[in-house]
Amino acid sequence: MGEFRNGEKSGFGKFQSDNYVYIGGWLNDKMHGFGYFEAKNGDTYIGSWLEGERSGYGKEKTENYQYKGEWANDLPDGTGFYIDKLKSVRPAVFKQGKIIELIVEGLQ
Repeated sequence: MGEFRNGEKSGFGKFQSDNYVYIGGWLNDKMHGFGYFEAKNGDTYIGSWLEGERSGYGKEKTENYQYKGEWANDLPDGTGFYIDKLKSVRPAVFKQGKIIELIVEGLQ
């Protein structure tokens, strides 16, 4: 349900399949702009999308962790917070989904 252009999802809308539901922006049949994604297993992402990939600022929540921060090419990339299952918060710099530097407050 939503807007279509030339037979493709474009504009704001909701798409639901057996595997996930997405509510948000679309462009050329790809998630684009701001949106909310929920997978069948309960994992969620809310934030920015660019041509079908998470990009910009967003929050991912799974059973085992949460990530709040910058994304590029569908991976954590930039500054963000990794929060583990025990609610330990680790501010860090990410590159292509991997922590490259932990940010420790109070140290110069």
